[in-house]
Amino acid sequence: MEVLRNPFRFGGEIAARDLVDREAETSQVESTIRNGEKLFLIGPRRFGKSSILRTAAERLTAADAIVLRVDADPVSDISILVEEIVVLSAARLKGKVHQVIDQLRKVFSSLRPEVKFDITEHHWSATMGIRPPIGPDQAIAQLVDALHGLEKLALAMPKSKPVGLIIDEFQHVIELGGERAEAQIRSAIQQHSRVGYVFAGSDTRMMTAMTSNADRPFYRLGTIKSVRQTNAPCSRASFGGGLDA
Repeated sequence: MEVLRNPFRFGGEIAARDLVDREAETSQVESTIRNGEKLFLIGPRRFGKSSILRTAAERLTAADAIVLRVDADPVSDISILVEEIVVLSAARLKGKVHQVIDQLRKVFSSLRPEVKFDITEHHWSATMGIRPPIGPDQAIAQLVDALHGLEKLALAMPKSKPVGLIIDEFQHVIELGGERAEAQIRSAIQQHSRVGYVFAGSDTRMMTAMTSNADRPFYRLGTIKSVRQTNAPCSRASFGGGLDA
């Protein structure tokens, strides 16, 4: 007797092939990265943000873009986020291992990264050769150095090859970095023309205040997009609003 699979799935990210009724949001994420722009994607948890980001990243990667997607929510230290940016950069680059390592050492030179590739596990790892940050200002300064390095990496690529950084639960970066984090990050990325940035967050009050208050550094830095709730099934395997953040 054939066992029927329950067609309804609650929670978890939705794969690109399953996501429906989110084309507008997904396309906006894609165009932001292709055009080297900035986008703030705001919406409560379980409205489908992570699935939108995953789908956009998968589509862009399939089109030969370099897309780094990180989740700041579980991060307890900004230095972990910095290492993840370097590691993902290594994983997305094509070429021989020593060529990738040399390239990363050049573009992230201020961080002095020690990048390694485990042949057995097929896994990249990275540690920073600089002194660990002793406060939020130094931690954000290292993140800013990583963002500048990513822009250098993008500038070394053909113009036809988009490069993007997606940070989910971005408000947590600001919480960890302290009051000056917003100004330091804006000062860096407003100079960047090749990297497309998508900052998503579920703390709607905090994200809205950051982007809509004229006294805050992120005011008018980029496009603000609110993730709408949909009454239609969001995927072929889900029902109602049963989506991840």
